[in-house]
Order: sequence, then structure tokens, then C-alpha cells
Amino acid sequence: MLFAAAFDANGGIFEPLFTEADAIVSDSLNHASIIDGVRLCKAKRHRFATSDMADLEAQLKQARADGAREIIIATDGAFSMDGYVAKLKDIRALADQYGALIMVDDCHATGFMGDKGRGSYAHCGVEVDFATGTFGKALGGAMGGFICAKANVLALLKQRARPYLFSNALAPAVCGSSLEAIRIAAGEEGDALRAQLFANAARFRSAMTEAGFTLQPGEPPIIPRHARRRQAGAGHGGADAGTGRLCHRVQLPRGAARPGSHPHPDVGGAHLRTDRRRRGGVHGGW
Repeated sequence: MLFAAAFDANGGIFEPLFTEADAIVSDSLNHASIIDGVRLCKAKRHRFATSDMADLEAQLKQARADGAREIIIATDGAFSMDGYVAKLKDIRALADQYGALIMVDDCHATGFMGDKGRGSYAHCGVEVDFATGTFGKALGGAMGGFICAKANVLALLKQRARPYLFSNALAPAVCGSSLEAIRIAAGEEGDALRAQLFANAARFRSAMTEAGFTLQPGEPPIIPRHARRRQAGAGHGGADAGTGRLCHRVQLPRGAARPGSHPHPDVGGAHLRTDRRRRGGVHGGW
């Protein structure tokens, strides 16, 4: 089921399927599109500390004790700002124990995680009930999102998901290029590209560590550099034509902290995203 953007897919999946009789249990560091999608839904909301399975179980117990008809666990598959994969095997076990569904946003894993780039749940070897994703990242389409689910669920969503009903369809060119990208990702060329990507990520991580940077461990080729203070990131944004380094600074709201980031009191944290442009070491250019 296609949408103009993955933000719309996450915005349209919860409200048609869940009511005030149900409960949504959401990871505390989920993408903003999941958060907004949950807000549009009347289901009771529970939040668990990111990747904390004890807290997830506590929230599932609470939802069951409150008499929830249906419970759905919502999580990113790969966390775009933190560079780690959700503990989907543990989440699957808890979902089965408490009779819950699982929804995974795989925007930052589709195409390069798992066998043939099938995503985080393939990487973890589990099945999920709903998956959302994008054509605009690893698949290179610049726009377009989707929901994967059982046929009867999609039939219902096509009649009730407002971002689907009241928005434009994807352009044919985006659909065509996305189909070709999926074909490449699922074949031998995709295997070679993924191998090169992970080799590049390993080299980047090694060079950054050797240069004195402290990086958070993670499996995906998403390697965030968490600045300690807002001032620490202030001078690191933009492009440097001399070194070929492109570095995007992502500012968090005041008081917001993420694992591995320790913002100064009353000062927000910052993330730095770099784009490797050249061969060479950290100090020799990217």
C-alpha cells in the first residue's frame, strides 16, 4: 500500500485499526512520524524506555491489566539518530507472551539490512504484523512510503486511512525507479553493494575511533557522533570544500537527551551526520 511519504504511512496506520478499547506500546525514541500517528489514534498510549525489555514487559502487563482489547507494540527497526537495531527477537517473544501485535518502521533498514535487504526483522529472523518503509532512503527514490500487512488489513486501510484517501498518488516515475531499486537490492548486485557499504562503515568507524571520537556501538551503517553540548556541534555544520566533508548538524530540543548523549543542563544536545565524499583518513578529508 503506497503513500506519498513514509510519514504519511505512519500517520495512517494506527487510527483506522485501533480504538479507545485498544493500547499502543511505543518505544520512547520512535521516529516523529510514529509519534504523530499514535497521537491521531484514540487508543491508550504506553511508552517504554528504548530497547528496555523489562520496561516493555511492564507496559504490556499494565495494558493487559487495564483491559486492552488489542495491544500493538510500535518501534523503529533501525533507529536513525542512534545507530542501533531494535531487539526484535525479544520484542517478538514478549508480543507472543502477551498476545500483542508488532509494527516496525523500517525506513532506516530497508534495502541494506537483512537477507537481500529485506530489513531489520529479516536481519533479526522474526516475523512482524505490520511494516512501514520508504523508497526515499536506501532505495533512492527521494519520496514515497508504504505499508506491508495482510491483504484484509490493507483493504481496510485503503478505505479508512486518511493520508491515503486524501492525498496524491506517487508519480509513475517514482514507482518505476523504486521497482528497479528493489530488483537490484534483491539480487547479486545488491549483495555486492551491501558488502561495500558495510566495509565503508567499518572503515569510517575505525578511522573516527582512531582520531579520538567516541562512537556508540551499532550494527547498521548509521554512525552518529553525539556532541556533548549544543556548543560542541555549533561549528560542525555545513560543507567544507577544502576537505570534501559534508556534515549535517541535527539539533535536539532543550532538555532532550539520548543514550550516549549528555547535554548540559538547560542546553540541548546535538547530533552530527557526516557524508564521506573522498578516500582518506579522518583528518585527510572525506
